[in-house]
Amino acid sequence: MIKKKYTNNDIYEFLHKEICLTKVMPDMTTDELRAKESDPYFWKNLSELLECFRICDACHKPMIEGFCIDDGAEHYCSPDCLHTQMTNEEFEEQYDNSNGTSYFTNRYEDSMTYKKGE
Repeated sequence: MIKKKYTNNDIYEFLHKEICLTKVMPDMTTDELRAKESDPYFWKNLSELLECFRICDACHKPMIEGFCIDDGAEHYCSPDCLHTQMTNEEFEEQYDNSNGTSYFTNRYEDSMTYKKGE
């Protein structure tokens, strides 16, 4: 099973940089972003403005890496969240050695931060 590299702090710092670089909304500090952690409407709206992250379908927190199921029908930030809906064996069957429609992804490459090299 694939393990996460990024912590919640990393995610909020990354999103803060993305917001500053893209100017999609007024700059928010990482503490202000953390304060929105339990507001699913905020994250849904922000995810529509920024392509660099998704919302976990189990815990509803922002994610920049995790499991993409059925070409994006569902997203899970961790094995714990993934396993609320399927077993590791079911994921491996859908993953099919990178030939299936489910995979582990890192959204960082879709970000302005990555493209600017910061």
